[in-house]
Amino acid sequence: MTPDLNSQLLREFHVWSPHRRRRFPSWQQEFISLHCTASNFRVGRCLHTHVPTPASSILRCRRLTIFDRHLAAGFSDGSVRLYDFPVASHITHHAFHPHSDRLGQFSTAIAGIILLNQRRIVFASQDGDITVANVDEDNFSKAVSLRTRAGNLMENGTLVDFAGDERRWVGLLASMSGWSWWVWDGETEQKVYAGGLLTDVDSVVGWHMLADIIFPSVARIGVAAAGMVVGCTESCMQAMRVEGMVEVTAGVELWWGQRRTH
Repeated sequence: MTPDLNSQLLREFHVWSPHRRRRFPSWQQEFISLHCTASNFRVGRCLHTHVPTPASSILRCRRLTIFDRHLAAGFSDGSVRLYDFPVASHITHHAFHPHSDRLGQFSTAIAGIILLNQRRIVFASQDGDITVANVDEDNFSKAVSLRTRAGNLMENGTLVDFAGDERRWVGLLASMSGWSWWVWDGETEQKVYAGGLLTDVDSVVGWHMLADIIFPSVARIGVAAAGMVVGCTESCMQAMRVEGMVEVTAGVELWWGQRRTH
């Protein structure tokens, strides 16, 4: 990284920069939180609680996401468990909805979780199924989950990662050429876009993920800012605009340690 580029990144992503996404509604609350965290690191003060997980030697945690005081964990059997902070008590459990066209031992493994608020969770499995779970905080035993999309591995390939927010859900698939990015409307739950070349060279690796849970992941995606998502593979990184006209806005190719922008 050149000094000029490094300086630019420091300016853009400085902790008090207006481009930085805040966790709290005001800068005062953000300031207090960050300095309390820094103080805890300096004095070595911390408290931790063990999160109760299923007692199974073959069950693996595949995804974690946090919203406010809740932690959602997705497992290799397709289940999602919701925990409450700070004591990490187990609140509710959502099992996967099996169907007949499973392909591979880990086709139902969780590929991503969107914890929208304290009452709604969206999660997806590697076979492309998307489930929406509504949580009743007054009675967690009444938590209901509904599969809103049934995936098709033979046509669409493996869903390698899944992320988003209230307005857009974004999936990254290792599939046929030209169908890497999938975007759904978070309100209507309808697909609004399918395209892109990010995972084209990794389609075979995506199939391996269905049979080998330890196999390296093809790619990861994350919400960078409102309306923007970033995806990264071993050889390429792309920025995708998911609001308005959905399109890939920028990309960086990495070949043997060298970077090419386009």
